[in-house]
Amino acid sequence: QPSFEGFIVEDLGKPSEYQKIINGRQYLVTEIRKALFPIKSGVLEITPFTLQCEVVAQRSRRRGFFQDPFFNDPFFGFTETVPKTLRTQPVQVLVKPLPAEGRPPDFKNLVGNTTLSATLSKASVAAGESATLTLTLSGTGNLKNVSGIELPQIEKIKVYDDKPVYEQKIAQGKLYGTLTIKKALVPLEEGKISIPPISVSFFDPAEGTYKQATTQSFQL
Repeated sequence: QPSFEGFIVEDLGKPSEYQKIINGRQYLVTEIRKALFPIKSGVLEITPFTLQCEVVAQRSRRRGFFQDPFFNDPFFGFTETVPKTLRTQPVQVLVKPLPAEGRPPDFKNLVGNTTLSATLSKASVAAGESATLTLTLSGTGNLKNVSGIELPQIEKIKVYDDKPVYEQKIAQGKLYGTLTIKKALVPLEEGKISIPPISVSFFDPAEGTYKQATTQSFQL
């Protein structure tokens, strides 16, 4: 494996195998795909992949009767394996810095295309009981590294965070993720309590702009 210094690396599924014709010869190809998320700007270098292997080679011999192609069959012992190291070329990646203009104050380096939804388990609770607010952040990008989602200040409520749950899937060669965060809301007083919309800021690389994913508001 190469060094992926400066990147967060995620596997894009299991290696795939297929056959390919190269210069008239048939080869078996094993393809490994990875998603790389740069964590700093500048020119980053992916060091070479290396592979130690044994290569079948023709054993050198004097010309003569056994030069007949019939005797090239490995059964006759005229081939041997020799150790060889295969190495790719290094790859340089230019990583542009995120623009400072228009950057929201709550931006947490979330880059991709993201949606945010919310559900409330109960519309009303008795004193001392709790309702569960479930936040679901979905889309492409580095969602796995989102540590949590902060709620705006809500009066008369105590909030308890549960551990976030992250799930990912591969579709059409891209990495998609879903981050689910549950929060227990415990009212401190009786009456109607308004839960304002919750938002998460992200940078959309396709359009080159900062955006916000926002939920609806709730009444408890």
